Amino acid sequence: MLAEAGALLGSNSTAQTVAYLSNKLAQSICYTAETYCTGDNQQYADNAACMAFLLSIPFGQAYQLGMSTLQCRMVHQVGVVFPS
Repeated sequence: MLAEAGALLGSNSTAQTVAYLSNKLAQSICYTAETYCTGDNQQYADNAACMAFLLSIPFGQAYQLGMSTLQCRMVHQVGVVFPS
């Protein structure tokens, strides 16, 4: 998956692809958190704190979707927007 994404992005390395995808995922997750997690549900002090935290955790592998990774948070981001 990363090789294909890297080719689409014109990336020179897997590390460059992961860095790009990590930044985009973090931006999206932080937007969701700031939009939907307010008041008692607020998770981060501000966007900078959210980005700093999310960029400090691993991007993750497909088998790590239940762990504290960016991919896991991306999967669960939909549940914030569309709760059951």
